[in-house]
Formats: sequence, structure tokens, C-alpha cells
Amino acid sequence: MTLIGLVSCRDVFIAIGEGDTSLPGGASSWAKQVETSVGFLVGGRKTSASLVRQGVETYLNVSGIESGYGFFAPHVPNGYKMVLELHYNDGRVEYEEPHGDAIGTGIRMTSLMDVIGRSQSDEVRAGIIRLLVHSVWSQHEGLENIHVLFGTVRFPSLRDYESGAKYSFQVLNTYTVDAEATPR
Repeated sequence: MTLIGLVSCRDVFIAIGEGDTSLPGGASSWAKQVETSVGFLVGGRKTSASLVRQGVETYLNVSGIESGYGFFAPHVPNGYKMVLELHYNDGRVEYEEPHGDAIGTGIRMTSLMDVIGRSQSDEVRAGIIRLLVHSVWSQHEGLENIHVLFGTVRFPSLRDYESGAKYSFQVLNTYTVDAEATPR
């Protein structure tokens, strides 16, 4: 039970530390320090290869609580988005976002984008993106390559939204997957 509480608190401190709340600016630096400490306790920092850390990580993943309170929170942080630029052999270019046909895929994709965006490892991020690209590749014939744009979505403030402002997309990373790199 304590572990669940720590994971939940960690997500709250992440939101405060990133400035996604209406708390004063001083709370941000304090929350980052607390999140670092809590993250260490729940195995979020890869500073040690100890059996205790591995045990905690295994428990969190098996029990499905590694995402903590942030998944259920009423706070909606700025999110991540992936846009696929599909380049065909005949020169056409189409744009689409990864999606699925199953019920609940939208929430799963949102969670996956969050996992990709928060990943500390470029190799892990690129690997997950390649897996998504491979599933899209099989649905489109004649592709030469897929250019992936991964970034953050910034939502307007309430005042800006009321005046008609839309969200903005800021590209963080780009990836290109060629035909020869895809499994057949």
C-alpha cells in the first residue's frame, strides 16, 4: 500500500515540478527535489542495479501501478503527439497519426505517447517508435519511407481558448524508417 501511495505522490510532484499547476513558482523547484527522492524510493532512477530496485520495478510493472495517480488525475498535463509522414514510391506524401481499431485504443495510445515522451533513453524511445511504424507500414502498400515527428502538444490557456486559440505542436525528435529497415 505504501508503494502505491509513493507512486501516486510521485506523479503529483512531477506535475507540480513541471509547472502544470496553479501553485506559485517556488513550489516547482521544491516539488522536483521531492520527486527525485520519491523516484529513487520507487526505483524510478537507474542509479543502482540492486536487487531491491529490480524487485520494486518488477512489482510496479506486474501490478500495473507504475503510472500511479497521474493516469486517473483530474489534472490534464501537456501531452505528446506523433505524426507520421508517409512517403510513397510514386512521390505522394500523406500524414496520419498512429491509431487502432479496438475499443479503448485512444487512451492506450495517449498513455504510450506519454511513456515514449518521458523515456530517458533515446534507444528505448526509438525502438518503441520503430515498432509502431512497422505496424503502420503493413497497412500501406508502396511506401518508400516513413518520417516520424514526435513532440509535445501545448494546450492554450482558458482565456486563449475562449478567444479561439488552438493547441500547438512542438517537434522534439524526428525519425526516419526506410523500406529496407522494415520486416517483411
